[in-house]
Amino acid sequence: MKQIHYNDDSAVYKTDIKGWISRRGIYYAEQERMARMNGCTHLDCIVCNKTIPKNYHMLCKDCRKKDEAEKYKKMEKVEWDGTSFLYSSRYESFFESMLYAEEFACEKSCRLEDLLLLQCVPNRLREVPEDYFWDYDGDEVELPGDIEDALLLLNALISESEPYSWSPGNKAIIIKK
Repeated sequence: MKQIHYNDDSAVYKTDIKGWISRRGIYYAEQERMARMNGCTHLDCIVCNKTIPKNYHMLCKDCRKKDEAEKYKKMEKVEWDGTSFLYSSRYESFFESMLYAEEFACEKSCRLEDLLLLQCVPNRLREVPEDYFWDYDGDEVELPGDIEDALLLLNALISESEPYSWSPGNKAIIIKK
């Protein structure tokens, strides 16, 4: 391989690179849209064209509310099971019971229906697989018996445990009037 020294003129070449540079100084080649998105602070709502601060929604608050309500209407509706957490997609809030959701609606001066409640799904801890310590194993090395017993006990406890946390589900709650 030919050696090229730092001071050698063949180590670099000068060109007149053309393209788009955002106001923040980032080069985007021919991607004008990306440069504009990086450099702007405001944009137009993609539905009503109202000027809004740049965010990941690209919808103004009113259009986002309408879009959210439309999506909610199309969701499968279920009666609350009485044990799962509830999630308000409108207010991004979790509730341990319907009572807490009702109190929250009261605080926000809105109806319970306006919370757009979803039934949450449980997040459970994952059991520890037997091969978890495989990185430390030599060829044909088994876990010590007491560790293997503890692992079995731990996995049994995990499988029988209550949900560790909750995530919003994809089913809307039927609100009884």
